[in-house]
Amino acid sequence: MLNMEHLHSITLDGPWRFQLLDRADASPAGSWNIENVPSLWTINKGEHHYKDSPIYTNTQMPFDNLPPSVPLHNPTGIYERDFTIPDAWEKKRIVLSLGGFESVAVVTINSKDVGMAKDSHLASEFDITSYIKKGNNSIRLRIVKWSDATFIEDQDQWWHGGISRSIKLFATEHVFIERLYLTPGLLPDNKTGTLKIRAYVNSINEAPLANWTFQARIVGVSKAQKMSQTFINHSRTLWTKKTREQKEITDSEFHGK
Repeated sequence: MLNMEHLHSITLDGPWRFQLLDRADASPAGSWNIENVPSLWTINKGEHHYKDSPIYTNTQMPFDNLPPSVPLHNPTGIYERDFTIPDAWEKKRIVLSLGGFESVAVVTINSKDVGMAKDSHLASEFDITSYIKKGNNSIRLRIVKWSDATFIEDQDQWWHGGISRSIKLFATEHVFIERLYLTPGLLPDNKTGTLKIRAYVNSINEAPLANWTFQARIVGVSKAQKMSQTFINHSRTLWTKKTREQKEITDSEFHGK
């Protein structure tokens, strides 16, 4: 499950081998730098200063291309590291979780392509069970700065490149909760709370699901004391049609119209 704690998990945060390339289709060559994850190469203040700075835009795009085309010069970070799976995970389902990145992530495990994701400000998960081996494993992440998704994400913001949130591996049993929806509500008396739960259970290796059940329980009740306070402001200017017209003029002047 995205952004949830797991009973069996290991972090991949920390030092990774890193190269910054000029194009999305370029191949790494030469020596590698060491960069900590998570971090953004656009604001790196360490030993290596990369030629790609943060960009701020309001309504315009950071480049002149029309959608879905992006510039040929497209800063792309290659991240690599090795890892070892705990022996206790040998017969479990293993998942890679990327907390966040900008803006495309292409995942390779042990030189085999696993998949890619573009939901760059949300966590992305990859089932890597079939790609893992005993002993040492290698992972490569190709993080591409510009993509067709850049046009969708365009807003009043800073543009960066890199891995913005933590990376981890976690393990589940062969039968696992794939999706979980919690919907709070109230009964007609407006006093009694309700909680609707929808759980989707799945499995790997065609494990049977017919005899599995799902249980939920409330583990804590809020004991917060309800408090309220009214503050009086005698100097507040009340809204009138005149103040609205003045605001419209001020906004127009501010935006240069």
